[in-house]
Amino acid sequence: VRDYQASASSLRQKVRLAELMDSPKAALVHALLAKACAETGDAPVGAFLQSRAELYCDLDELAEEYPVVRDSVRRDVSADNNVDNAT
Repeated sequence: VRDYQASASSLRQKVRLAELMDSPKAALVHALLAKACAETGDAPVGAFLQSRAELYCDLDELAEEYPVVRDSVRRDVSADNNVDNAT
């Protein structure tokens, strides 16, 4: 059972700890926290965390090892330039 509410709690501390990890792991934690925030109704924070994840690592490459990353919050937006890539 997924407990998104618990995952999204104490975000500040979790993000600080994630930023001490190597880039791929930091990206994974940010992406997972982004999903938890989106699932609990905090889409703006989820989008921000997703952008941070994309800055740390190429999520497509990370998804090869961690498929959960494929189900990210905003796959149509690039963290590099914040423009819609769908058009």
